[in-house]
Amino acid sequence: MIDILSTIIKYLGIVFSAVYIFALAKRSERITKRQIIGFSALALVTVGICLLKDQLDPFHIPLLLLLFIPIISLSFKTKLSSSVPVSIISFGFSYVIFMISATICSPLFFFISLKINISKYFFYLGLSFFQIILTFLLFKSKRLKNGFGNIIADDSSIIALVCSVLSIIVYFIINALEDIQNIYMVFFVLMIICFFILILWRRDQLNKSYIKRALVKQNELLESALLQKDTVIDSLRRDNDSLASVIHRDNKLLPAMAMAVREQTSPDNKDELAESIEDMLGERNEALKNYEAQGKCIEKTGFVSIDALLLYITGRAEEIKGEFSYSFTRKDFSSLIPDIIGERELVTILADLLENSVIASEDCEEKHIRLETGNNNSINFVSVLDSGKEFEPSVFENMGYKKITTRAKTGGSGIGLMSVFEFARACKASIIIEEFEPDSPFSKKITVSFDRKSEFKIISHRAEKLRRILTRPDVIILSNEQ
Repeated sequence: MIDILSTIIKYLGIVFSAVYIFALAKRSERITKRQIIGFSALALVTVGICLLKDQLDPFHIPLLLLLFIPIISLSFKTKLSSSVPVSIISFGFSYVIFMISATICSPLFFFISLKINISKYFFYLGLSFFQIILTFLLFKSKRLKNGFGNIIADDSSIIALVCSVLSIIVYFIINALEDIQNIYMVFFVLMIICFFILILWRRDQLNKSYIKRALVKQNELLESALLQKDTVIDSLRRDNDSLASVIHRDNKLLPAMAMAVREQTSPDNKDELAESIEDMLGERNEALKNYEAQGKCIEKTGFVSIDALLLYITGRAEEIKGEFSYSFTRKDFSSLIPDIIGERELVTILADLLENSVIASEDCEEKHIRLETGNNNSINFVSVLDSGKEFEPSVFENMGYKKITTRAKTGGSGIGLMSVFEFARACKASIIIEEFEPDSPFSKKITVSFDRKSEFKIISHRAEKLRRILTRPDVIILSNEQ
């Protein structure tokens, strides 16, 4: 009974330290009821595994870690994908602190036991208490007082992960050495753990690749916006000089022409004079029109990268002789960033959708592109409308799963729409594609709705046809009337 109680105390101390390190890594500032329930569940799980330790050996340690990850993820409301590496790192450092505590406490208790008979129960009680105190002290240091948030955020996260796994493995082997037959099972588990680490590393590299691509696109947009602003400034200067010249000339000629109107009453001269006045007014109006058009400003969103994107799309629409309109407020974007989605991710989504709309409308007679944002029943959304061609049913079939492009011959890669789906999945947003009747000013609308449902909907006037053709089970097809 004392051995079982000692084991329970030992592992409760390790789990408590791991939970404390995890909370620091996630920068949790207060304890919620949800977390208290989670901690209680972890304590019960730990006690249960300790009671069944003899039957579970040598797998009680991996089992404890595997159960720790989902419980702690639910307690702190974090994604399972991000909780896995943080949990492993937290557990690994907890084991390291345990081994350091055991190294310090063992000689101390040995000398005390020479004079006083101390049971194993009191040894592990003192050891767990010392481990918890040491954990608190370590994370009060200048380097670790903010937890592992900074370590996990940069390139050293993979190093911390590997070190943590190795510390767990070392402790695992020490426990397994009590029964030499279990060594082979230990190496089998090691292979599984290494494979698991490889998968995590690969996912980490993919995330970095997407972030890098988003940064490159954002830099391209900013550079394009700067070039476009320089072009607008040069054009404004030329129009300003032209308008100044026209006004200077008119200030001289208009009084003289007014006098001529009064003096010349001959019907033959009236037509010639009227034609001269019309030419001057036309030239003056053209200069004013150009000056007014160049002076128009894009409404500011409050985010530099999004403002640069809108300026860039305005220029792209002008290149194809199209019209780009928008409807949004600053509040629409501030309510999205950063609580629901990051600025970089939202810029990438908008850039891909708007650029695709410009390209889709390029060969159409009517070239309309529109951006809409807002809030519908407390659900934020962004929508992009265009007058381009409708999607082929085969495009719907693989949309979001494969890179699809209808512009392969002109260099299209299909990455844009694929990345929109990936970012939407990451924040559990729904993709809604709405197709309008042929006589509408817009042919389709793509909406990213941040409703936490991760749905894919198609609302179309050709709903019946799409239902017959599409075979994918995850798409919801509705008619425009529904």
